[in-house]
This record gives sequence, structure tokens and C-alpha cells, in this order.
Amino acid sequence: MIVRMEKYVYQMFILGLGNLDKALALGLGGVIFFTKDIKTESQLTKEIGKIKEKALIPPFISIDQEGGRVERTENLRSKRLSAKYAFEKGVIESQSEEIAKELKDWGFNLNFAPCIDVNTNPNNPII
Repeated sequence: MIVRMEKYVYQMFILGLGNLDKALALGLGGVIFFTKDIKTESQLTKEIGKIKEKALIPPFISIDQEGGRVERTENLRSKRLSAKYAFEKGVIESQSEEIAKELKDWGFNLNFAPCIDVNTNPNNPII
């Protein structure tokens, strides 16, 4: 019973890269990639493949890829527009589709980019 409960607990966590072998073997829910983890496309796809191979259950392979200041794959390509500026230039839909296709091709299945940010405070530079 303890092992079963441990498996369910591990499924609730998404960890950064590091020594993941034990956690993946125990049912880790997912892994998140940051800019420092992504050097080249081949390194990225190999790392994702190793994670999937070692996982007890299919894990979330996640990233926070929004465009603008939050561009985790900036080591692979030039930065995109922030969502605000992409919207203003009329390219938000095509840019979002491009990001989604790229992430899927590399093996990601979860993107933490927001689906909506409400800009209600003009003094807040984040949104």
C-alpha cells in the first residue's frame, strides 16, 4: 500500500532537470525545461526521449513558452514577439500556432503559457 501511495504522490509533481531516474521510475508526473536546459535541438529531443523511456507513466514534458521575455528556447532560435505585441501586429494566431507546432515536434505535451492575461492595471509592466 505504501508503494502505491508513493506512486500517486510522485504523479502530482513536475520537477526540473537533474537526477530524475528514481523519480521517473516511481511515477513522476512530469518534467519542466528552462532556458538553461536547452542547448541544441538534438540535445533537447534526446533528453526528452530519455525521460519518456525511463518514466513509469507517460510524463508531462513541460515548458513555459510564451514569446517575448518568456522564450525558453531562445538558444535555438530568435525571440518572438510578446503576446501583447503579436496581437497588436495581427500575428498572435500564427505565432501561437508556430510555437505549438514547434513544441509538439520536439516532444513537449504541456505549455504553461497563459491562455489569457487581463491588462487591468496600466502601471503593471508584466502584462
